[in-house]
Amino acid sequence: MMIEKILIKTKKADLTFFESGKINITSHVSRTLDLHAGDAINIARVEKGWTEYYLYVERRAGEMLGHHEGVCAVTHGHGRNLRVFSCRLSRYILGLCHTEGPLGLAIGTPEQVEGLGLAVPIILRPVTTHPQNPTRP
Repeated sequence: MMIEKILIKTKKADLTFFESGKINITSHVSRTLDLHAGDAINIARVEKGWTEYYLYVERRAGEMLGHHEGVCAVTHGHGRNLRVFSCRLSRYILGLCHTEGPLGLAIGTPEQVEGLGLAVPIILRPVTTHPQNPTRP
């Protein structure tokens, strides 16, 4: 008997990183961090005896003057899905995972991190990579 599962993984990606610098952020992440269009995000590397990477809000839309990298924009009308363009952030994460992307990653439980405020850990085990299953035609 041969069994072939149609869905290889059922977990959806919370963050998707592309080589072009595009970063897609799901509504789950934007609600968790209270992200809105115009807010700037950043990724921090935190050493705790081990290394963790956190996504956090660098600046809120009302606090910014001038041009900033990593600014969120709405992807579709009224939804909470956001998109950021930052080659440096996207390629940094793609380099950590040794892939060219697109790369879908999940987030962990939000926590208060000293110096960052509320942040979510980025789980560096790929949830999705494209093509999702290279053995299929």
